[in-house]
Amino acid sequence: MAGCVGGAAGVLVGHPLDTIKVVMQTSAKRLSMKSVLADQSVFSLYRGICAPLTGLTAINAVVFGVYGSLIKKMDEPSLLWQASAGCAAGVSQTLISCPIELIKTRAQLRSMPVMTCLRETVRKEGGIRALYRGFGATLARDAPAFAIYFSCYELLFKTSPKSDTPSTLWLLFAGGTAGAVSWLASYPIDVVKSRLQADTTYTSMRQCIQKSLTEEGINVFVRGVTPTLVRAFPTNAATFAVVTWTLWSYEYYYCDGYNAKSGGLFEHGDDAVELAFRYAVDRINADNRVLPHTRLIAQVERLEKCDSFQASKRVCSLLQEGVAAVFGPQSVETSAHVQSTCDVLHMPHMETRWDFKFDPPSNHSINLFPHPIALGNAFRDLIKLKNWKSFAILYEENEGKSLVRVQEILKDPELREKRIVVRQFPGATGEYRTTFKELHKMGIRNIIIDVPRDNIHKVLKHAQQVDMLSDYHNYFFTSLDVHTVDLEDYQYGGTNISGFNLVDETSKEYLEITREWQNSPPRYPNWKTESIEQITKTEVGLVYDAVRLFAKALHDLDQTQAISVRPISCETEEPWLFGNAVTNYMRMINIDGITSHIRFDSSGSRTDFRLRLLELTREGLKHVGDWTPHEKVIFMTNYTKAMTEGYKETLKNKTLTVVTIPGNPYCMEKERKEGEDITEKQYQGYCIDLIDEISKVLGFRYTIKLVEDGVHGRKNARGEWNGMIKELIEGKADIAVADLTITYEREAAVDFTMPFMSLGIGILYKKHKKEPPKLFSFMSPLAMDVWVYLITSFLGVTLFLFFVARFSPYEWVNPHPCVKEPEELKNNFSMKNTLWFTIGCLMQQGCDIMPRSLSTRVLAASWWFFILILVSSYTANLAAFLTVERMVNPIESAEDLSKQTKIPYGCVKSGSTEAFFRNSNFSTYARMWSFMESTRPSVFVESNAKGVERVKKGDYAYLMESTSIEYIVERECDLFQVGALLDSKGYGIATPPDSPYRSIMSDAILKLQEDGKLHMLKERWWSGKGKCGGGKETQKVQGSASELGLANVGGVFVVLAAGSCIAIIICIGEFIWKMKNIPRNERDHICVELLREIKYVICCYGNTRPIRKVHDVDGGAVQPGNGLPFMPLTGYQDMNKDVYS
Repeated sequence: MAGCVGGAAGVLVGHPLDTIKVVMQTSAKRLSMKSVLADQSVFSLYRGICAPLTGLTAINAVVFGVYGSLIKKMDEPSLLWQASAGCAAGVSQTLISCPIELIKTRAQLRSMPVMTCLRETVRKEGGIRALYRGFGATLARDAPAFAIYFSCYELLFKTSPKSDTPSTLWLLFAGGTAGAVSWLASYPIDVVKSRLQADTTYTSMRQCIQKSLTEEGINVFVRGVTPTLVRAFPTNAATFAVVTWTLWSYEYYYCDGYNAKSGGLFEHGDDAVELAFRYAVDRINADNRVLPHTRLIAQVERLEKCDSFQASKRVCSLLQEGVAAVFGPQSVETSAHVQSTCDVLHMPHMETRWDFKFDPPSNHSINLFPHPIALGNAFRDLIKLKNWKSFAILYEENEGKSLVRVQEILKDPELREKRIVVRQFPGATGEYRTTFKELHKMGIRNIIIDVPRDNIHKVLKHAQQVDMLSDYHNYFFTSLDVHTVDLEDYQYGGTNISGFNLVDETSKEYLEITREWQNSPPRYPNWKTESIEQITKTEVGLVYDAVRLFAKALHDLDQTQAISVRPISCETEEPWLFGNAVTNYMRMINIDGITSHIRFDSSGSRTDFRLRLLELTREGLKHVGDWTPHEKVIFMTNYTKAMTEGYKETLKNKTLTVVTIPGNPYCMEKERKEGEDITEKQYQGYCIDLIDEISKVLGFRYTIKLVEDGVHGRKNARGEWNGMIKELIEGKADIAVADLTITYEREAAVDFTMPFMSLGIGILYKKHKKEPPKLFSFMSPLAMDVWVYLITSFLGVTLFLFFVARFSPYEWVNPHPCVKEPEELKNNFSMKNTLWFTIGCLMQQGCDIMPRSLSTRVLAASWWFFILILVSSYTANLAAFLTVERMVNPIESAEDLSKQTKIPYGCVKSGSTEAFFRNSNFSTYARMWSFMESTRPSVFVESNAKGVERVKKGDYAYLMESTSIEYIVERECDLFQVGALLDSKGYGIATPPDSPYRSIMSDAILKLQEDGKLHMLKERWWSGKGKCGGGKETQKVQGSASELGLANVGGVFVVLAAGSCIAIIICIGEFIWKMKNIPRNERDHICVELLREIKYVICCYGNTRPIRKVHDVDGGAVQPGNGLPFMPLTGYQDMNKDVYS
C-alpha cells in the first residue's frame, strides 16, 4: 500500500519532465528542454499519464514489497545485502514496467490516447508479444538502477541525525539524491530502451546502439539527461517520502503502536546466543498475538570477552538509544558491571547465565537460568536414586563453579556414607587420561563429570582410550547441553551416559522453531547460520525465552498503561519510570517456554522448573524421565522395560568371563575319557549347569575361569577385598557363579542377583559308631530303680498276701468237703503257693489258686492292676527300643558346641561363615568366634573339602552351608548334620558394582525357578548321584527311646500300696467279725485273740489248724464251719473224717 501511494505521488510530480525526456530522446534532431516546453502545453505534458499512473502504482508496490521482504531477512542488513535486495526488486518489476513504458512512450510521441495506442500496437505488431519490445534493455537498465537506488537511499538515511523519526526534509533529500544517482548511472541504457520501443525499425538492442552511434554520435546517449535528472530528484523524493510517511502513519495512527528497542550485549564467541536474540525478536514481530501494536527492535552491541570497561560503555550507549531492557552479557565479570548500571537506572536486566554465587537477584535483574541450589538438588536426587555404591566427581574449572554444581551431593548425609572420590582434571592442557587411569586403579566405575559442553566428546574419547567406557561404567554430565553433543561413537558400546536437559524438545514452540529453521533458516548479514544443535543449547533457549518473557510483560502492561521508552543517560542517572513495573511484573507472570515452565519465587530466583533426564541408548539420547522440585525424579512408564530390553540386546552374542571356585557339587573338573584330547580344562557341576541355562535364556556366551587366590572373598582391615569379589571389582570377571553367600558386606562392594538357592549355616559332624547290643538289653525299657522297685513290690505283695490270707478266717477252709465235722481247716496260701500266685500274675499266665476272702481279693486286684500297667508300659517301650537305634551324641546344637572345649570346631577362612561369626553380637556365636579365633592349631580350613576331611578324622565339627552339608551327607554316610540351622541366607550370582546385567539375570533366575529347572538341577547334583539315600534322615540326630523311670510308673506302685492297706484293714475286720460270733465264754478278749492270730501267722505253723467247736446255749454242739455263708458244711455231719484221711 505504501508503494502504491508513493508511486502515484512520484508519477504526478515527474510525468511532465518524463514527457520532455522522451521527446528529446526519440527526436531525430537535437532539441533543448526550452524548445520542447515551447511546443508543448501543460495538458500535453501529461499525455500518457494513465499508463504510468496505473502501472507505476503496481510497479512500486512490487518493488517496495520485494525489497522490504528481503530486508527483513536480516536484522541488520549490510550495504551489499541492500543492493542485492534492490537488484532483485528491480528484476521482479520488469514484467510489469516493460509494456507500461512502451505504451507510455508511444502515447507521448504520437499524441494519442493510451488505450488507442495499446490497441494499435497489439493489432498491428503481432499481439501481446509486441508489448515486450525492448524487454532486454529494460531488464539491463532496472537491475543495476534499483540496486544503486535503494543502497544509496539507505546509506543517506543512516547518515541522518540520530533520532527516532528522521525529518521530512532529510527523507526528501535522501530519496531525490538516490533517484538522481540511479538515473545518472542507468541513463545510456534507458536511451537505447526508449529508441527500441518508439521506433520499430530497430531489430535488436545491438543494432540500435550501433546505428545511433553511427548516425548521431556518442552524445546521443546523454540526450535528455537534464530533464531526466531534474525529474528524478522530485519524483523519487516524493516517492520515498510518501512511502516512509505512509508506513509510519500506519504504525502510529492506524495501529496506535510504537517501536520498543531491546538492547543486547554479546561477547565474541556468543554468536548462537545473539542469533537466538535476533530470531526471538523477529518471531515476536511476526506474531500478531504478542505486541500487535508494537515492533521490537534488536539493538546489539558486541564486546570483548570479560572486558568490564567496554561493557560499561556499551550499556550506556544502549540506554542512550532508548532501549526498554538489556540482555546479556554471559560472562560473570561483565555481567556484574552491567547489572549495577541497570540497577541504578531501573532498567530491566535479563540474564541467562550460570550464577554460581548465592546472592539473591538484584532489584532489576531477571535470571532465567535455574538457581544453583535447585539444580544441585536435581543432581543429588538422581544420584541417590541410582544408588551407586561408590562414585567419583571430576571437574575442570578452577573458579569454584564446578564444586558449586555438585555441593548438594557432597553435603547430603546419606551420600556421604558412600565412597566418594573428588578429582580435578590437571591444568588446562585438556589431558583427561591421567585422571581416568587413577580411577581405573581405584575400581571406580560411576563418574560425575563437570566440564564445558565443548569438552564432553574429548572426555569420553580419553576415557575410551584407557578402557573406562565399558558396560559397567556410568557417566553423568552436569552440563545441560549434553543433548547437543554428537555421541554416535559411544551409543553402541553399552556405557550408561546420562544427563539433564532444560530445553523441552517436545514443546510446540520448539518444534515450530526447528521446523522453520530446517525449511528456511534465518539469514543475517555477516552471519553464518548455526546448526540445529547449536541453537538448541540451554543458553540459547534461555535467551529466546527471556525475549518472550519481556514481550509478554510489555504486552500485558500495555493493556493497562501506556509504556513510554526514552533515552536514558548514565551521566544524569535519571532512572526509567517504568523499570520497576516491568521488572516486578516479569517476576509475577508465568509462561511456557522452550526451557519448560518459567516461574520465579519470591526472591526472584528460578527454583521451580522441569528437567528432562536423558540416557544414551542404541538409538541415541532418549528422554527417560523428568525431575521437578516437588516430584523429584519420575521415570517414564516404559523406562524399566525399555532399559531391560536394551540391556538384553547388548548382552546377546557377548562373551562374559565367569569366575568360580572349585567345590563339590558346584564346580568340578571333568574327568577325561581315554583317548580324548582336550587342551582346555572342562568343568561340570551345579553352577556350571546354572550359568549354562541362564546363557540359553539371555543368549550370551561365556568362558569359565577359576579364582586366582582360591577364596570366595573377604575384606581385610585396610578395606581391600580378595577372592572373587576382588576380581569383580577390578573388572577381571563379568560375573561370579559359585556357592557365594549374599552378605551385607559383600552387597556393599558388588551387586547380587536374587538368590538361586536358600540355605543356612549348619554343623557337620561325624556319626559315632553303633554300640554292640548288650546281653541284657531287654531290661532297657525300664530304669534300674524301677526294676528294683518291681522286685521289691513282688516280694512285698507275696508276703502281704501270705499274711493276709493266713490272717483272714475266710481263707481257712475244710480240706475234705465230704467230712461233715472236720478236725482241722486248711489255708491254700502257703508261702510257696503265694509266690506261685504272684509270679503267675506277673507273667500274665494265671494260677489255680484263687483268693476267697474279700481282703485277699482286694490285694490280688491291686496286684493285677499294677501288673497290667507295668507290663503294658514295658511292652510299648520295648518295642520302641527294638525299632529305634540309640546313638550317643556329645553335641546336639550350637549351644552345646559353644559350652564345651573338648571338640574343636571351625569353618572355611575368608568366607561368609567366618564373617557371620566375626560380626555377630549374639552371645553364643560371639563365644564360638572367640574360641575359633584363639584355638591353636587353627581350626580354619582353606576349603570345604579340607574341612570335610578333618571331620571324617573325628573330634572336629565343621560349620558350613546347609546345602553343602546335604550334598556331603548324601555321599559320606558316616557324617550327619547336627541340630537346626544357625541362620538363613542365600546364594546369588555376583556382578560388578552397578552392573546393568544384574536385573536381567535376576529375571532369568526367576524364570528358571518358575519352570522348575532350579529344582531339577539340585536334584541332579544332590540326590541324583548320592549313595547313602534318605538324605533328609541322615542329616538329623536320630533320637533314642528313653527308659521308663519311677516318675513314669510310680502311680501303679501307689495303687498297689493302697490296695495292700485296704486288704489288711478288711482282713482285720473279718477277724473281728468272726470273733464276735464266738461266745464270750469260749474265747479270750478280741485283742488277745488278735495277737494270738498274728503270732500264728508269723510263726507259720503250717497250712492246717484245728477247728474250733462252737456250742449253743443248750450245751449242744453246733455245726462247724468256716464262717462263710455261701459255703455251708451241712449234709456232711454224719460222714466220717477217716474217709478222707
